[in-house]
Amino acid sequence: MNTDTRKKIGVLLQTERERLGFSQAKFATLGGTKPRTLQDWERGTSTPSAEFLSNTTEFGLDVLYVITGQRNTKVPSEMPGLVFLKPKQQALIANHDAASEADKKIIEGVARLAAQPLIQRS
Repeated sequence: MNTDTRKKIGVLLQTERERLGFSQAKFATLGGTKPRTLQDWERGTSTPSAEFLSNTTEFGLDVLYVITGQRNTKVPSEMPGLVFLKPKQQALIANHDAASEADKKIIEGVARLAAQPLIQRS
């Protein structure tokens, strides 16, 4: 593989890791590799292994994007709908789903309020 392709994949891998909100150390651990190896991949010194790419899809990595620069707009049926959300977003939804019906209404009300633009006061 030529140097330009390795560097492009490295930049895209780093962009994807940052989109998901992971540090290099955490993402390396989740993918089953060492932080130094991930650093090499992100620098374009070498390319990520298929095993790492496969392991990190569970945490939202868009492999198509890392390899081609194009976002995967289709979610495979065997992947949960949360696959493209950041970990904090996944946790928020999981907490909502685990809440009682009364608590869900409270969570939804707070979310609606938080999404409203602030009223500017003079």
